[in-house]
Amino acid sequence: MSTKELTRGAEATSVKYVTPRVEISETETAVRLYADMPGVGLNGATVELHDDVLSFEGSAESSNGRSARHYRRRFNLSDPALFDLEKIAAKMSHGVLEVEIPKAAKPQPRQIKIATT
Repeated sequence: MSTKELTRGAEATSVKYVTPRVEISETETAVRLYADMPGVGLNGATVELHDDVLSFEGSAESSNGRSARHYRRRFNLSDPALFDLEKIAAKMSHGVLEVEIPKAAKPQPRQIKIATT
């Protein structure tokens, strides 16, 4: 568990983040991340891609309405050309965030016509 200082204007608050456990699977067409964030609902999670860094956060609410737990994890996409970044998709189900990062299509061999001069 790590603590980060967040500053909003002149006000600083301390938020403790928990690093969620993540499983990563890969197929021929995509890489999928499954992050365990118990208690986080659809409205409590965000996924962002900025400067080749994929990050997600989530907040689980306690029964009294106060935030009980904050999750955050970041992944650096070391070679973003391997992925179709415009088609990243995410879904949340039962406290598990699934992020799908489709792989970019591989260039297909093609025949080049030879022109006559």
